[in-house]
Amino acid sequence: MNKKFLIGISAALVVGVAAVAWAQNIVNYREQGGARTVIGGSLDVVSGGDLDIESGAAFKIAGSDLAAELAILDGVTASTADLNNTTNFEQTLSSSTTVLTVTDGVIDFDVASHDTSNGLKLGGTLVTSTAAELNALDGITSTVAKLNYVDVTTLGTVEASLAVTADASLDVTALRNLTMTGDLTISDPTNGGDAGARNTLTANFNIGVAAFGTMTNGSTETIALFDDTPAGECVEVGGQTAANDAAVYRVGTNSLKVTLEATPAADEGVDCTISADDFGSNESIGFWFRTDTALTASGDLFLELDDDGGTDVEFDFPTVATINQWTWIELDISTCATCDIVNGVKILVDATGATTLAGANFWLDFMYKWDADDEEALGVDIVQDGVLGVITVVDAAGTNNTTTARVENTDFFINYQVGNDAWVTLTDLSTFTGFGLFATQ
Repeated sequence: MNKKFLIGISAALVVGVAAVAWAQNIVNYREQGGARTVIGGSLDVVSGGDLDIESGAAFKIAGSDLAAELAILDGVTASTADLNNTTNFEQTLSSSTTVLTVTDGVIDFDVASHDTSNGLKLGGTLVTSTAAELNALDGITSTVAKLNYVDVTTLGTVEASLAVTADASLDVTALRNLTMTGDLTISDPTNGGDAGARNTLTANFNIGVAAFGTMTNGSTETIALFDDTPAGECVEVGGQTAANDAAVYRVGTNSLKVTLEATPAADEGVDCTISADDFGSNESIGFWFRTDTALTASGDLFLELDDDGGTDVEFDFPTVATINQWTWIELDISTCATCDIVNGVKILVDATGATTLAGANFWLDFMYKWDADDEEALGVDIVQDGVLGVITVVDAAGTNNTTTARVENTDFFINYQVGNDAWVTLTDLSTFTGFGLFATQ
């Protein structure tokens, strides 16, 4: 039984070996049971024609319905070259049931969306390290055991079989025995100084002996500007606080602790009243100083002598890089020819210090002024707290040369200078000569 169906306008049908164009656009087919089969040859739909598969019918090749496969391609805009990238993917990655391998050494494996929420996971756990953090390990030849040496509980506290670390103040505690094969160099040990501190340093120092000539009567010009409760003579300038500190001091039982406010202004600090005195012929003011914030520029703090009726004169503090350690400071006041009636000593911040020292704490202790006649250069560089002993002998003719041990900070103190420290008398030692034994640099 022969039937016809419409192919479309200007379509062509090739049947058998010879190609025959049908102007009527009619194709013969044979119905054999439920199947319809084009007899031999090829079915060619030329330009302008349609092959319309009506609803309920199917487009099959070798008996297989291709509707589902064709639907997958609906809307695809990729080109042939794009689709060929799957071939490149297969060339650069190989896989087995357990391993995915990048086979081409010039190909990158880039997880573009890697962040704190998404990206590369290992065993289900997101890798939160950045590339820079992982690259910090590049070249490390250590082992897990060696890396665990730094797994200390508290920085600065020595633990068994772990690395020795320092705390924020560069201190190390709980170290037992230290064996050295070389030299130990200590630039300037500063043992003790705070209330209750008892420190011992066992080391080999140079021992120096200094002989004194006829000594002076230091009681006339070597005058304490602070007593042992200095806050009673001092008032705050601005919003600072000043108080006696019985926990942190260098000599005696108290220091003067000054706490700067969070936003101090220039020329603010502390103003301490003293008995009116003539500083015009004096050489130096010296004192112990401690700070919890480094003085990075000369003049961050300055000392001002309040001259009643005259011109106040300022003297800059030097830089102090070491924090939380007592430092001896000497200021040269020999240029203060107009300081004839000084009745106040101020410690103030300048414009720079008002910023760099905002909120800082500093301590002052054992402040004296003296004249050059009350000072004798020793010609040695004494280790701080390195006075081992000073003995004086009455030098008057006809005496029995009785010796007396002198007490540091009562009969004298040391003016620490670079390479040539000096002895400054506090009491009347004008009838004595003597010698001192010192630990030197």
